[in-house]
Amino acid sequence: MTRAFTAIRFTPDETFKQAFQQLKNQLKDEKINWVTPDNLHLTLQFLGEINRNEINTLKRVFKLINFVTPFTMQMAGIHLFGNLKNPRLLYTEIQAGPELFDLVRVTDGKLNEINLYSRDKKFKPHITLGRIKFIKDSERFEEILSYSQKNFFQQTVCSEFILYESILKPSGPDYIPLEKFRLE
Repeated sequence: MTRAFTAIRFTPDETFKQAFQQLKNQLKDEKINWVTPDNLHLTLQFLGEINRNEINTLKRVFKLINFVTPFTMQMAGIHLFGNLKNPRLLYTEIQAGPELFDLVRVTDGKLNEINLYSRDKKFKPHITLGRIKFIKDSERFEEILSYSQKNFFQQTVCSEFILYESILKPSGPDYIPLEKFRLE
């Protein structure tokens, strides 16, 4: 069995890397498991454990998607899943045109047709930056978060999405591309 998900890979530019490092420096005393820059991505669907036959079926079905065109995405602000009393996750919001939502709708539909996935929550495009374990100084955390909510980080063009295998390790996950699907 393979732990799998579909995603858009995000390659940070220097501006993003500097802003991300600054955020990590500002919150260095907090217990946050930061995502490594190589692992930054926008998850489209988390599939869980699937077998080799299901992976091959998924690859065949996704190769038939040919009407979603490349599109531009912007990363903006630092936001929080959870709340200030119980913060769980830091993320940057993704702003994109209808093409992103078309891609999600189409891939959701194809996965549903082959009984591999059914979305139970509304899609909220974001890139996870860190998983929060514990915040010692909640006032400072709130101040940094408030200041960072309006920051613009990077704009990028998405021309493909990827089927990944996720291998969990104590040092952090490894994401291995199994197949890339071009948008045209």
